[in-house]
Amino acid sequence: PAEGGEVKWSPVHKWFFTQDMKEANHFNQSVMLTRTNSIDEEALRKTLKAITVHHDALRLVCKKDEEKGLLLFNR
Repeated sequence: PAEGGEVKWSPVHKWFFTQDMKEANHFNQSVMLTRTNSIDEEALRKTLKAITVHHDALRLVCKKDEEKGLLLFNR
């Protein structure tokens, strides 16, 4: 995992932020997963936490800076 702090924009970030979207904060992808048997909630929480810690992009936050414009940060 990367250290916290400012992150360079990837090509897809550059593309996304040059689009004229009225509600860019609602741009997302969701899925619904189903199972026929029960789910171990604690195991699921630990797994999702581990994935988030491992994959830097899942912790990116966009902030507006008056001088620099939009900045990406890894938290």
